[in-house]
Amino acid sequence: MDSGPTYEEASDFWDKIDSDLAKNDVPSAAARLRRNLESATAGLATSLRGQVAYRAEGNYDLGELLSAVKGKHSKLLNLAAKAANSWNNEVAKGSR
Repeated sequence: MDSGPTYEEASDFWDKIDSDLAKNDVPSAAARLRRNLESATAGLATSLRGQVAYRAEGNYDLGELLSAVKGKHSKLLNLAAKAANSWNNEVAKGSR
């Protein structure tokens, strides 16, 4: 598993991790999990337009990607809360 992030269908992904763990191959299971998480967060960062420091080789680790996703998500939630407040929308504000 020397390649970059990879995404697999959820059932295949978890089946492969279960198989690794059944063979007591924890390093392979951990690497498979990390690569899938990196792929998923890369997709989220792209969709949300989360900002990650540019790297010419394009290698980003899970921490960088997750930070970008969480940061952009917080900004979007803040904007949504401001909009709900400006519209005096109690349901959107979370009050019931």
